[in-house]
Amino acid sequence: MTPNASPLAETLLQFQDKVNTETRLKSMLQGWEPVIVVEATGTGWKRFLVVRDCRIAEIRADAAESAHVVHLLAEEAVLNAVFGGSLNPTEAFLNGDLQI
Repeated sequence: MTPNASPLAETLLQFQDKVNTETRLKSMLQGWEPVIVVEATGTGWKRFLVVRDCRIAEIRADAAESAHVVHLLAEEAVLNAVFGGSLNPTEAFLNGDLQI
């Protein structure tokens, strides 16, 4: 892990790499360029995933402007599990653990 990075920050970097190398996702992201806000409840930890050109172009600590924003809010452990692939986001949402 890089200095001062949280486990969730590392998980988001791995998620970015997976998304950007998965060719099937490029067609799903075609024409969709949101900013995805990932926010951990209780800690105030927040990152902004900027989707551009059919990929996650960058992960920022500061806000990024977009006409379309998707805000994900959950405890850090839930976000880590969702972005790490061990928890289905639909299940987390339906159980009330993830707010969109």
